[in-house]
Amino acid sequence: MLLIFFLVLASIALTVDSFSIGNNFGSFGSRSVKTPFRPRQSKIEMKYCLNVKLSVNPAKREEFLAAIRTNAKGTLTNEPGCRGYLWGESATSPNVFHFQEQFDNKESFLEHTKAPHFQVWEAFAQQNDAFTAPPIIDFFDEMK
Repeated sequence: MLLIFFLVLASIALTVDSFSIGNNFGSFGSRSVKTPFRPRQSKIEMKYCLNVKLSVNPAKREEFLAAIRTNAKGTLTNEPGCRGYLWGESATSPNVFHFQEQFDNKESFLEHTKAPHFQVWEAFAQQNDAFTAPPIIDFFDEMK
């Protein structure tokens, strides 16, 4: 179900003026869980990006962390179209996680949703009790 949600939003390809979670994403102090951005390997004028806010059920926290770590590692090591994948826990709201992902283009993002490591994430996200609030997902094209 979440994959369908991602794909519907991807097809809409919303353009937003600013990050929905602020400019210092990833700086969540001692509870930070972040993955560094990859250096650019090519000159691309615009990237396909998304920001995500997830409110994870505290009882599912460890399962969530295992699934998202698998997804992050697979994305950064196996997807040449991924330019950045940052994530971390809110400094003020436990079990609220923020993500900022960058892909070369929409096609690279759609390939990401078909990857085996994404399916691990999808299996977690499809559980009825995985989240305490609906995910908030904003897609945007990076502007230069």
